[in-house]
Amino acid sequence: MEDPTDDDSFTSNDVVFFEKLYAEVIIPAILNVSNGKPALLCYDGEFAQIEATFTVLLQLIKDKNIELLKLPAGSTMLYQPNDLMRAHCIIHRYVHSDVFVKNTSQFQEAEPIWMDIVKNTLKLQGIPVASRNTFTKFFIHLPKIIGNAFTKRIIDSGWNHSGLYPLDVVLTLNKITKWEYLTSDEGKTVLAAVRNLVPRAQLLGVVTDEEISNELRELNIPRREISSIAINAQRALWLNQDGVLLLRLEQEEVRRLKQIEQQQAEQRRQQRETARRIAAESASEMSPELDELTPPDDENFPIKCARSSCRHMFE
Repeated sequence: MEDPTDDDSFTSNDVVFFEKLYAEVIIPAILNVSNGKPALLCYDGEFAQIEATFTVLLQLIKDKNIELLKLPAGSTMLYQPNDLMRAHCIIHRYVHSDVFVKNTSQFQEAEPIWMDIVKNTLKLQGIPVASRNTFTKFFIHLPKIIGNAFTKRIIDSGWNHSGLYPLDVVLTLNKITKWEYLTSDEGKTVLAAVRNLVPRAQLLGVVTDEEISNELRELNIPRREISSIAINAQRALWLNQDGVLLLRLEQEEVRRLKQIEQQQAEQRRQQRETARRIAAESASEMSPELDELTPPDDENFPIKCARSSCRHMFE
């Protein structure tokens, strides 16, 4: 699971944004249409939204019959139904069509009251007038455009193409980049391994690298490392299952210990700096005494000396 704290690109404001989005928009919308039936919320591993999942979302969905699925890393375009359905293409087509550009009677709508807020926000952002007009037109037409783009048939097609619903294990595995490196026999054996791991994934929400390796080892798969890559390369997480929550706690403990180690290292560095500074100051204070021990030059040596070796005392 991606650890949000390992990424410097997200800020606390990003997390707050997703917390509000979950609490005020997404979860109320899901509850409004699900009517208590099981619901699935799937998304990618963007750090701020994953962090907000553990700070707010898990509490919001408690006892709400909503499951959370984090899609495999780097594969949103392969599994996200929203990215696979034609809805976005339809929206773009409408926006660039004469019907939209010329604002004919099909899209003649009165400006809603909230449009003034949108206009003022765009103005404050320094958006040019022409662009503000385009945005305004888009928001006015948006409900009707969405009604045409997100039909049940189009939404179902996105889930079908992803292989998530109805569940098609072969289709989902075929989307994995490393799958092409397996022979036919290896692919069949890996498929059997995946099916053996399903009950554990359902119970805990995550399958570890060690568990995958052990399963493949028990099946005596040749070229086990390549076969393991085909499974490990892209895995999803069932975020509100016990195994993932435990993994999160382990990550937090590792992060806490790492922070303590960094703090201790910083303290040691500061102590070394202090010790060097004190040593330098002590050396500076002792320099006049050292100057008194400096051997005199030839002109300051006595003209007459009983012993010729006295000069060598200072050499």
